[in-house]
Amino acid sequence: MNWKTLSTGILAAGMGLTGCGTDAGTDDRSFDALDGLRVVDGKADMVSKAHIIDDIPMGSVIKGTFQPGMRVHGFTFQAKAGAEVQVSLKTRAGASSFDARPGAPLDTIAAVYGPIKGDDKGPRLAASDDTDHGTEAELPALRIEQDGEYLVIFSSWDDPGNGAYDIGIECEGTNFQCLRPVVDRPCTPGTRYIQGQTVIGDETWSRCEVVLLENTVVEQDAILTIAPGVTVKGNFLGEGGFGNVGLQVDGQLQAVGTAEHPVVFTALRDGWKGLVLNGHDNNLNHVYIEKAAIGIDAVGGSNSVVDTVIDHGGTGVRFQAQSADNAMSRVKIEAVRDGIVVLEGAQVDVVDAIIRGNGVEAGRGFSASHTTRTEVNRSVISGFQVGAWFEEADTYFHDTTLAQNGVGVEVTGANPGVHPGFTCPVMPAATAPSRPAPSLPVWRPRDPAFFRCDIRDNQGDAIRVLASQLLVVEDSNIRGNGAGVVVRADSLHTDSRIRNSNVFENGEGLMQVDAWHINGTLDISGNYWAQISDPELSQSWDVDHSLNNTCAQTRVNMNGCSWDGRVYTCGAYTCTRGAGSEWNCRAPDAVSRWTGSVEFTGFSPEELAVGPKLETLTAAVNAARVELGLDAGETEAPAPARTTLAITEIDYDQPGRDDKEFLEIQNVGEATLPLRGCIVEFVNGGTDAVYMRYDLGDVATALQPGQRLVLGARELVRTLGADVATGVLTGGIQNGSPDGVRIVYNGTLVDGLAYEGAMPGTGMGDSPSDRESNSGLNESLSRCGDTDDNAKDFRATLPTPGAANACN
Repeated sequence: MNWKTLSTGILAAGMGLTGCGTDAGTDDRSFDALDGLRVVDGKADMVSKAHIIDDIPMGSVIKGTFQPGMRVHGFTFQAKAGAEVQVSLKTRAGASSFDARPGAPLDTIAAVYGPIKGDDKGPRLAASDDTDHGTEAELPALRIEQDGEYLVIFSSWDDPGNGAYDIGIECEGTNFQCLRPVVDRPCTPGTRYIQGQTVIGDETWSRCEVVLLENTVVEQDAILTIAPGVTVKGNFLGEGGFGNVGLQVDGQLQAVGTAEHPVVFTALRDGWKGLVLNGHDNNLNHVYIEKAAIGIDAVGGSNSVVDTVIDHGGTGVRFQAQSADNAMSRVKIEAVRDGIVVLEGAQVDVVDAIIRGNGVEAGRGFSASHTTRTEVNRSVISGFQVGAWFEEADTYFHDTTLAQNGVGVEVTGANPGVHPGFTCPVMPAATAPSRPAPSLPVWRPRDPAFFRCDIRDNQGDAIRVLASQLLVVEDSNIRGNGAGVVVRADSLHTDSRIRNSNVFENGEGLMQVDAWHINGTLDISGNYWAQISDPELSQSWDVDHSLNNTCAQTRVNMNGCSWDGRVYTCGAYTCTRGAGSEWNCRAPDAVSRWTGSVEFTGFSPEELAVGPKLETLTAAVNAARVELGLDAGETEAPAPARTTLAITEIDYDQPGRDDKEFLEIQNVGEATLPLRGCIVEFVNGGTDAVYMRYDLGDVATALQPGQRLVLGARELVRTLGADVATGVLTGGIQNGSPDGVRIVYNGTLVDGLAYEGAMPGTGMGDSPSDRESNSGLNESLSRCGDTDDNAKDFRATLPTPGAANACN
């Protein structure tokens, strides 16, 4: 980071601090003098006996000079929730120091407080006192949990003489979190206020700030487009922690930002309701949402959420009943009570997500109830009471980490619990207690399965099964949890299995799988148990169980019972007099015993190389695993070769029916080009909304040097050669005045073309002067140059889909 350097001399009154040296170490009492400081009269001189510099921006270094008798210094900074700040301190003794040689580092102490509220500087959040005389204090990185102003204060135990110090502050996070100034915002400066407005027709919000004074509704069939760089603030009205002001979209929302200029949804103050998406085909790309009761509440389906952060709120995302065909990728949900909620009949595919709870009142990271087929891939879930919760939910987890939750996975369904079928005898007949045979397991195709997952370091059970299920765990790690796999259900489907996985170090005992099922079979073959010989190996699982069954009744009429002068005998019951006229009757305790069925054909004598395929994880997911203390693999860096992906031809208008439309893209570089994550977006020039979107990785894995890819009408792509990668357009290409198409990778524009008019953010340079026509000779716009100016590079030629352009 290029730090701005601020030179200043900070004046401060002396404090009576004693030296710390080696013996003092990090004794908390070393900070008593600092903690005793109080805030007075605003920012300047805000700490008693110290002079504070007001609000130093992130990425700055303060270069100051110690002056005789001036020992305590500090500064304040502003930060938003989610930012991670790092304060660094360097000192140099002056020539007149009594305690250190000139130029040597000084013995220092430092602390961070906040957030500042009125005259209260807030609690101490981080502190450091060196353990060796003559070294600077090293403050740890600090994650900001609440928006506000924070105080950094430091002092030297040594006499600094006329020495100097450099103290800097860095911030990791978005421009929004770190309050970095963005001077080239593409939105229109100013604020727009909306008071209960209904958006009737298509509308674009392009002012840099939009304030929703009351709940705002986008009517059905209307399209609301929010431009990059716009911040939408919901007012706080109503009760509770969030209020009831939100943005309700009955039509369609197109909130498409960029990595540098995201669309931001936040609260005007404490909280707001969030986004309610009642319509379909909403698109959120490079969006930041914070302080919402529910960040995204999806009622309609076919929603796309990409490169989005949802921070500090109630629920991250909720898909209501029947909201299907939703997709989420590269999403981070942090500091929330509940992460993703999928309700009855809803469906979503989640890829490359990081879902973290707030650790205080957190509920469930991922919960699904009576859902259709849903998949979670390459994701991390941590910091919740329950990492993943399912009730008859058809969900598949691949390459996913569930770590440091209360319970890793909890699965329930109809008739939960263990029901051995015990029946108490009738009184006074002398019948014996009975236990009818339990019902056979019933398999429902609504059970979660885990492939190549890490279920680790959860405080309680790794997997807790509370109802009859098909339990599937393969090629996974179940390690370091409070307990392993616990089945508290009558039955398991006969295809249930925990195979080829590491199952060890769960709890203090040897038992790693505790299965109370009465019917069904659990296959536990091929696992590594950290035990290689009987009896230890066989003690790794337990399927032999029993329950004590008690029969007790209260009676007044003892007809049919016999009296022996002390007690009544009523069949299997013995009755003794209670406090009044009642008799307390009890049958002997009966024990129901059973042994569940397991299939075990062998074990792995060595720990298996299983769990997520680390080489396929994104950098963000790997970083989240590192924070959890887990291994991370080498991630694929954004390949420079992707800049060689070029739009080479487009035919958007033909005479008569537009049944031969196509877009041609070519790898113009000299290396094979992976396509996953390369996004083609067709953009409406009137609203800047994306009306068609394709991940080229769904069309082809890669393009060889010089190879072409054509997205076109079905009848056209059938005619192309096998050397051309092809995909079928799901809709028509708009005819201009203006419209455009662009290729985006990781939020960065790779190439773009705007035709029949300029489109900032989509086209490169000016628009081509040539246009297509729906009469006369059919032509296409073909690339005939490479100057990053569409006007110079494209001209009308005969169409050549999948072949060299007819430029000559």
